[in-house]
Amino acid sequence: MNTQETKQYLLQKETIDPKTQPIIHYANSSAKLAPTAAYPEGFPSGLLGNQASSKDVASIVSFEALGRTWKSTEYLYMIGRWSTEDPANVAIQEDVLSATSGYQIKRYKQPKHKRFTRPDFLDWRHEWMLGVVWQKCITSQGFRNLLLATGDATIVEVVKKDPVWAAWPNEEGKLVGANAMGKILMLCREALRTNSDPAIDTDTLNAADIYILGEKVTF
Repeated sequence: MNTQETKQYLLQKETIDPKTQPIIHYANSSAKLAPTAAYPEGFPSGLLGNQASSKDVASIVSFEALGRTWKSTEYLYMIGRWSTEDPANVAIQEDVLSATSGYQIKRYKQPKHKRFTRPDFLDWRHEWMLGVVWQKCITSQGFRNLLLATGDATIVEVVKKDPVWAAWPNEEGKLVGANAMGKILMLCREALRTNSDPAIDTDTLNAADIYILGEKVTF
């Protein structure tokens, strides 16, 4: 799968039937899923999520990137919203990093600074997320092991009213949505299995001139 095919794959809406295929779901336990959706029983699927933080299991959810340790995926991904060299955006990034959890970033920090989001962020957010998650796979053995332990199961982030990153059960119990987050995890899982790299569009990311805490990031 090349970079263009990867982007189309992440954007494509799909319908997943938990009754006909093994899935691992996480992020919202209130979703009314078929009993067969819990696969395997007792699997710590919540640790796959972006908002799982180091207070849960640091050896799995924290990772190294850009010369520092990140408490979870959410921290590095989210500050991409304000990733210019403007001192005001650096200050926003620092404020986001002061959050005590990924949930706090999503619930409080993002709404607080949303109006200052880079206007082009939505153009490359999928590439950025794939890059962040892959960096986590590279540097965190605990996360690698967890991801590989999902076997051949379809990974689904289950969140209501988020058809871009997640999916949600319809009246038939089928999960509907683009499930981009689940797909990114599966792309990384396949790359780990084949000792390869996922098709990250580094040209797009480099062209975006991404700055993290005042330092330009190159891919």
